[in-house]
Amino acid sequence: IALIEVLEQLKVFYRGEQVVLIWDGLSAHWSRAMRAWAAEQDWLTLERLPAYAPELNPVELLWSSLKKRELANLAGDHLADVADATEQGIHRINHNRQLPWSFLTHTGLTIHPPTTNPTELTKRSVVPDQATFALSTVCRNRWAEAIPLQRRWCGRLFRCL
Repeated sequence: IALIEVLEQLKVFYRGEQVVLIWDGLSAHWSRAMRAWAAEQDWLTLERLPAYAPELNPVELLWSSLKKRELANLAGDHLADVADATEQGIHRINHNRQLPWSFLTHTGLTIHPPTTNPTELTKRSVVPDQATFALSTVCRNRWAEAIPLQRRWCGRLFRCL
């Protein structure tokens, strides 16, 4: 349901214009509730990436960039430290006009209409700060609910990122 709330904000940001969202096979992306909600949205088209094809997913390159910079050797005392570092990395990537598009280019995917100069693209072509903030807030709230016994598991998860 939190993901649906983020998508509702995305709808507002794009003013109801057509949006094609390409997602991996994460169960939250394809849950019954999500599919039912998406079926009612005339502004949204969902496409699914093939399984076991991280080379087609630009987000994998984003995570790689975060792991090599902001999350490299990070040993935070709290999950909020990881969330803050991740948020800083997302802002770094969003403020580098070339980097997000290099992730897309690397996968072989294109944006239509095509452009050879990423600086010609409008703000609407970049991940909106409002959605990034909403997503990071949702993630931060979910992690805050984690009980102390799960901290060990969370530490392993973030080492795998």
